[in-house]
Amino acid sequence: MRKVIIGLESQVSVFNRVREMACCIDAGEQASEADYHLNFGTMEQLFRELTPQRLRILQALLKAGGLHFRDLIVLSGRDYSELKQDLAVLVSHDLVTENETGLLSVPWDVVELNMTLLPERAKAA
Repeated sequence: MRKVIIGLESQVSVFNRVREMACCIDAGEQASEADYHLNFGTMEQLFRELTPQRLRILQALLKAGGLHFRDLIVLSGRDYSELKQDLAVLVSHDLVTENETGLLSVPWDVVELNMTLLPERAKAA
């Protein structure tokens, strides 16, 4: 099952997680619970990139298993140019892909959004 985890993580925490993953790989163990981690340094960055409208697009594509752009316009009731901009952001973060026939889909079976307001304190607990 392909999984992406989206969340807040400091640079120090990212380096520590990558170091732990390298040790796991060296030991022949599974390196991570996810295939892809998309992290933002602040809550403001996360919500600027992943707005409620963009999260609804992800949800619609996951539920449908994929949609063409015109179908997504009808389903979402969104303006063409706004929807195109939102999709461009989601594609830039590898959360949405488009195949050769124009089918938009989420390349992940599971999209998990984790938010710990004080990520460093949670790691210490």
